Amino acid sequence: MEGSMDDSEHCTHQVRWSFMGSLNWNMVSCQLFLVDGSELMRV
Repeated sequence: MEGSMDDSEHCTHQVRWSFMGSLNWNMVSCQLFLVDGSELMRV
């Protein structure tokens, strides 16, 4: 039973990390897009 508990916790941790990773990537891509837009507007 202990093994199954560890597996379930490991799965939740993986999902949580992947979710945070996708959030970080979205924020970075958004910032890059905003920077590109401001530079284009300047030119």
